[in-house]
Amino acid sequence: MEVVIGWRMRLLVLSASAALVSGCFLERSGTGLEDGGGGGGVDTGPSTDGGGASMDAGPGPSDDAGRRDAGGPIGDDAGRPDAGGCADGTVDLDGDPTNGCECTVATQQCVGGDEDCDGSIDEGCGCSPVGTSEPCGMTDVGECELGTRTCAAGGVWGACEGAVLPETEECNGLDDDCDGVTDTLSRTCGTNMGVCTEGTQFCSSGSWGDCTGIGPGTETCDLGRLDEDCDGTANEGCECDGAERGRCMVLTCNGTRFCDGSGSWGDCTIDPTIVEICDGRDTDCNGVVDDGAATCALDSGCDFVRLASGTYLFCHQGGGGGVRAEWADARDHCDVFGYHLATVDDSAEDTALTSEAHARSSGDWWIGIHDLDDDGRFRWQGPASSYDDWRGGHPRDGECGAIDTGRGEWETHDCGGDRRFICEAPVP
Repeated sequence: MEVVIGWRMRLLVLSASAALVSGCFLERSGTGLEDGGGGGGVDTGPSTDGGGASMDAGPGPSDDAGRRDAGGPIGDDAGRPDAGGCADGTVDLDGDPTNGCECTVATQQCVGGDEDCDGSIDEGCGCSPVGTSEPCGMTDVGECELGTRTCAAGGVWGACEGAVLPETEECNGLDDDCDGVTDTLSRTCGTNMGVCTEGTQFCSSGSWGDCTGIGPGTETCDLGRLDEDCDGTANEGCECDGAERGRCMVLTCNGTRFCDGSGSWGDCTIDPTIVEICDGRDTDCNGVVDDGAATCALDSGCDFVRLASGTYLFCHQGGGGGVRAEWADARDHCDVFGYHLATVDDSAEDTALTSEAHARSSGDWWIGIHDLDDDGRFRWQGPASSYDDWRGGHPRDGECGAIDTGRGEWETHDCGGDRRFICEAPVP
């Protein structure tokens, strides 16, 4: 018969070398003995075989009541923790019942321990232990440098400090992109505008080389209208462009000129059909007034004379023809041909006119000075002049002036007398 002391007692199996103690049970919570243990036992009464012997204390099968002996698993049907199980929040991590449930479950701290008691150290941590440092960045090639990052609380890596990262490669003699090669750069250069062509520049030792294309030159004025300076405009700065034709003038004549192929205008060409007439002007614009003297002399009935001071008609009677007239008629006769009665500007002109007139006929020749309004002031019919050569220094009786070729002086007469006269072409 088995005596049970307390509902949680078990048989104690002693060592084979010790005396068997029949009927001894232990209350175990962790490792303690609840009733004092020791070698005490209880009398089990008569044995089942009637011989009075005690029960076998060694391991054996359970009896009819379903109880196990001291060699069986520990723990009753109520499930109270024994040496193989732990209370909530604790774990028997090392599996040693002698030290109880030694691991208390806590949050994983990533400091090199198993705080959550799962048998693994720092699982789920980005880094560990906290405070550990390691190199960071990309490379220490070229201009790049590695930095340092440190494991922070919670197993998280901190920012990378001090790292220099790759940058876009530039032509500066440095390995900016940290690929181990310096200044391996090229770029398109130039333009395809005008005569130019695009090319390529290569970087060497921190400087861009020459462009391999055709570059701009000096703009020239040409018939082909090439854009040598490659700015999108041809023949800029030239007087004319290509075979351009333009209008022009010589004196008072309209003409035509052509671009000569070098960006300059050619000569102005006057209409060759223009015929010079006796009109006191350069009708054909060749730089000479009333050239073709015979025509002018025939038309006017006067001698056509060209002097350094101008172009003149000396009108007189002689050689079977000629003209003489009162001052007003002489003025009108000159005007018909675009002339005016002569204005004397200086002594050189005065001398030249006197000499030419005297060679034809000695006497008085009307010139353009007059006092027709009888106010005592003499003025010129044509362009004004401050020069005079009056006999005695001033005009006398009469309102119209004349050159006395015999005396080489000027004098006045009544404007109604017929006299020789001198006409002068206007200054061009």
